[in-house]
Amino acid sequence: MRNSNLATLFPNFPTGYDERWERRTTWTSDVSYSSLYLLRESLSSQGHPIFMEPSPNYKPQSSPFKNSLAACQNSYFSQSDNDSPSSSSNNSQSPFLYSGTRRRASSTDASVGSQPFWGKDLEDVENEQENILNSSKARRAWIRREVARRAPEYTESFSVTIFVTTWNVNGRKPIIEIRDWLLPSKLEMLDENNQPYIGSISLGDVDIYVIGLQEVQELSGTNAVLTDTNRGRLWQHRIEMTLFSPERYVCVQSRQLVGILLLVFVRKDHEPFTRDVMVTEVGTGIMNRGGNKGGVVTRMRIYDTTLCIASCHLTAHDHNVERRNQDFHELMRKAIFMDPDVRSSPYSPYAPDPNLSHESNFTTVADHDFVFFLGDLNYRINLPPEEVMSRIQQADWKHLREYDQLNLARRAKAVFQGFEEGVLNFAPTYKHEPFGDGYEEREEGGLKRTPAWCDRVLWKAKQSSNIRQISYQRHELYSSDHRPVSALFEAKFKRTNKNKKNEVIAEVQRMLEQRENELRPQISLSSQDISLGVVEFNVPATSTLTVTNVGRVKAKISFPPRRFPSWLRVAPPTCELEPLSSIDLHFRVLVDVDCGSSSNLSFGDEDLSCTLVLHVELGNDYFISIYGQYKRTCFGSNLERLAHPHLPFRAPVDSSSIKAAFRPRIPTTKGLPCEVWRLGHNLWQRRFFPGSLDSMEGNLLKDIESGGRYSGEGFVFIESGDPEQALEVRDCLDTGQPIPNHISGKSIAFCLCQFLRYLEDPVIPREFCGACVAAARSGSLDTVKQVVSLLPPVHQNVLVYLIELLKEFLRHYSSHREYLLNCVPEILSDLLLCNPISYQESAAMEAKERAQFIRMLLMDAEPAQVIFDIRV
Repeated sequence: MRNSNLATLFPNFPTGYDERWERRTTWTSDVSYSSLYLLRESLSSQGHPIFMEPSPNYKPQSSPFKNSLAACQNSYFSQSDNDSPSSSSNNSQSPFLYSGTRRRASSTDASVGSQPFWGKDLEDVENEQENILNSSKARRAWIRREVARRAPEYTESFSVTIFVTTWNVNGRKPIIEIRDWLLPSKLEMLDENNQPYIGSISLGDVDIYVIGLQEVQELSGTNAVLTDTNRGRLWQHRIEMTLFSPERYVCVQSRQLVGILLLVFVRKDHEPFTRDVMVTEVGTGIMNRGGNKGGVVTRMRIYDTTLCIASCHLTAHDHNVERRNQDFHELMRKAIFMDPDVRSSPYSPYAPDPNLSHESNFTTVADHDFVFFLGDLNYRINLPPEEVMSRIQQADWKHLREYDQLNLARRAKAVFQGFEEGVLNFAPTYKHEPFGDGYEEREEGGLKRTPAWCDRVLWKAKQSSNIRQISYQRHELYSSDHRPVSALFEAKFKRTNKNKKNEVIAEVQRMLEQRENELRPQISLSSQDISLGVVEFNVPATSTLTVTNVGRVKAKISFPPRRFPSWLRVAPPTCELEPLSSIDLHFRVLVDVDCGSSSNLSFGDEDLSCTLVLHVELGNDYFISIYGQYKRTCFGSNLERLAHPHLPFRAPVDSSSIKAAFRPRIPTTKGLPCEVWRLGHNLWQRRFFPGSLDSMEGNLLKDIESGGRYSGEGFVFIESGDPEQALEVRDCLDTGQPIPNHISGKSIAFCLCQFLRYLEDPVIPREFCGACVAAARSGSLDTVKQVVSLLPPVHQNVLVYLIELLKEFLRHYSSHREYLLNCVPEILSDLLLCNPISYQESAAMEAKERAQFIRMLLMDAEPAQVIFDIRV
């Protein structure tokens, strides 16, 4: 019956049964409210300190009366407070569901703004949604990736000539002419078709000079560990004179590590566009830290191209191949630079040294557009000296290259992975006779060292097509036991058109805003104003709001926790909506004694209205206004406020007769609520029962003869009255109208019982319940009276009035006194002593003890001292 009524009245409501709400509609209530938090977690990145040193010259830029309504229950509200409601969407499988692996969008994907959104997997969309909408850092990274992907639109390429050279000067001072080394008049070069020709370099032809020197100071004694910068300055000064620096070229990097000196010159017109110059040193010599071996590594940005240059001196001697390989890897791992725009790829073979701490933003050697590795690498040739000399005399460079230790190690992928080197079509550069033309020999005869290509230049480019080696050869300078080696390159540098780049950035930002709008959940509401109409005390009022996901992604909606008024409940408080699906949000209002607002609403201290915030995760918030008109009533109020002089709650404003009738005649501290007096007075007028006494007594005798016990027919307080009549009585109390004569005494008593049940604080306040039970256990009437005397005046007045009224009731039915003394106290103890609906501890009290307290007051033959006098 309950579910059928529900389906008839509310066809959109589920037909589940909630016992807790059913109890409310049968004059009990028990409710609590809860909401669910939506938690999000975010990950924080970890930083790493970095060891680097900027160049001294350059710095990086930076209801009970209406039984039909009692069946209107909603299964949404049947969940316990700890239950988590789920989405009520019962749609078939969404076309957004997919099977596949989760992945993150990369910079190689098609443009997000132009990518067909509906073709993307849902989990990809959620992943992108999480990154872009939740993190400003992720948005900035997205913009950077997209702008970088479209770099060809705002960058232009131009050719740059780079002269890279290395020379181990063997501790010599610059006493010889070096012009033909840096500005050679005869240079074996290759054209664009790789055809050889003889060319020359004049002053100004080269855009960038990279010069690496080794052993600028002798590596003996303390000179092997301490840097003598004076020796390095001598060489730098001589080179600057040769290149006409700073008139023609500007030295943008100069760093010396013991005997290793690295100099970088750029042509003067390029110097304003050279920035982010940084340098670091890596010692791999004595105790694996000494600077007698190792390298100086610098990086810089010229226009929009990054260069990294490593000038090094690796471990010597034929048998130390593995040590040389180790030196290389140590240098590659430890050469770390801070760069906010570049990060080392996790797939780089030169990952940072795990034993070192680094900044979260850093760049390694391999992260640059171009990398040049030059110096005395000390790799030898695995052939006997005699055979090497024979091949040199025959100019059989191919045979010697096959036994070159560096070539062998590179073929084994032991070192220099990804690097390239030009063809060694020149004689080995070590070990020559100082100031002589031939290779150095011992006094007793034979070569002092096996000739080898110790001095090398290698390079690496992110795009190999952007660089071409024009020349790779040795130079004949005789002051050292090494010969200089140079490599001439033609590289494509990138230059940014700032106006075009700004246009691309603006377009990408618009694209991101469009993308954010696509990724942001969007919903529509059937209405944002919910009218509840007239709301009566203890009568649920319901309304429904339809929420539709009109966006392209899943929408998670919820109401912020602990924001609901105590008289409002929403189901479900949180849910997820698939795209194009809808859900009904059910709003239920119930004003009863438990909500704590019934008294304030009746006295006009509160309004039956509120504004809720419907939160959409990653989306906008929506404001929902809920309002209704509360039907003010004396029910659900408290005795203290009712005892103060007041007009009936819904009395006509212009009714002077009602105002005169309810004008107070006694002090308010000794008052009795007029509603209590009116109910009691009307019961007395009707002598507590409907119909004739003879009819009632006849029914009584029949019940006792048939069942041995009187069923309660005809007795007020024992038999429930008509709820419709009780509702009519309540309206009379609230409007000040007289109670009609057709209303039965049972209905008036029923209304009185419900009035007492729904008081905010019982007639005997809760703090006195324990004392009442203890007094009943003592069996002393004086103790019971003493407890009554301690009650607040208004509560004491009501209790005395009701007890005297019940005594009169018992005197009316003196022939059934014993029976009524057993029934009536049990019924009224729950109404007068405490309210077991909201306070479970009172429900645990012994029912017999509570009833005994009332019984002892009823059996007291001495009339109570009436401390009030009120007439209506």
